[in-house]
Amino acid sequence: RGGGGGGRGGAPGAARAPTLESASSALLAASMAMQNADVAPTANQVAACTLARTQAAAVLARWTIFKTAGLAALNAKLKASGQQPITLGE
Repeated sequence: RGGGGGGRGGAPGAARAPTLESASSALLAASMAMQNADVAPTANQVAACTLARTQAAAVLARWTIFKTAGLAALNAKLKASGQQPITLGE
């Protein structure tokens, strides 16, 4: 029988951090659910939109931290090993 592992190193049942793709998909799904409605959004639709916005903000915050601190640390290690640093286009 299966071992019940979390796959990809995750613990079973552990919450996964949202990714750019999952946050984008959630935002799109929330907006499309309300796109053609002639009535006010339901409580579930508003909640889905709020959650999607929260997830997107979390992803963007992690990206900002990586760009400012994580990338510098990675580039220092690359430089120390004689490799080219990673640069990001703005």
